[in-house]
Amino acid sequence: ESVQLRTPAMQSDQAARWRQNFQKAKTTAAQVQAELQKLDLLTGQDTAQRSERQKMSATIRGKASQLKIELDQLQRGLDSLSSNSAENEVTRKSITQFRDELAQVVAEHQEIQKRLRPSAVPETNGIARPERGAEMQPVSQRQMLERQQQMMREMDAPLAALEGSVNNLQQVSYTIRNEISMQNRLLDNTNQTADRASSRLNRARSLLTRLTMVNQNRCLGLSVVLLFACLVALFIYVLS
Repeated sequence: ESVQLRTPAMQSDQAARWRQNFQKAKTTAAQVQAELQKLDLLTGQDTAQRSERQKMSATIRGKASQLKIELDQLQRGLDSLSSNSAENEVTRKSITQFRDELAQVVAEHQEIQKRLRPSAVPETNGIARPERGAEMQPVSQRQMLERQQQMMREMDAPLAALEGSVNNLQQVSYTIRNEISMQNRLLDNTNQTADRASSRLNRARSLLTRLTMVNQNRCLGLSVVLLFACLVALFIYVLS
């Protein structure tokens, strides 16, 4: 019976899949860095810019959280490759290179997290506080209308941030679903490997049984020959 052997392409498939996921995470980190630079250009002087800044900040935080999950997955995958380097046909030099590249992206993510942390200085959301003398001055209806419109825009800003948070949760849910799918594939591969090992064990047991039967038959045939020889010798002795 022929034994199914694992080809090099099958053995290096896990390393190639890790490399592909790493390139995806590296691209995401570069995109977040670019969006952070755009965020720094928004000064937040007026309400529209403040709203856009809050929305963009929420989106960037969601991408940074998703990037953290992807980096954790890459770290676990790299540990698995390192523990089974011979099986996956990955050299120690390649493992070291993978670790260095992953550490660089992790450092970029930590820098992103530092830039996303809120400042310790209390912010006024870019709203200039009116002077006390100005508060006492009479306000026209047009100014009151403008203030009411500004208050409405300021109330819309948290809603935009909430929308960004909801989008972030959606992205996290997609990431969790992809993680579950990947774990299911790993379990399927493990089951297939166990089935192949069980099949090989059954073939070895069957071969051992055959060899045992052949040895028993040989012993029985040898006993018959010896018994026949004894009978012939006894017959010759009687005749003589």
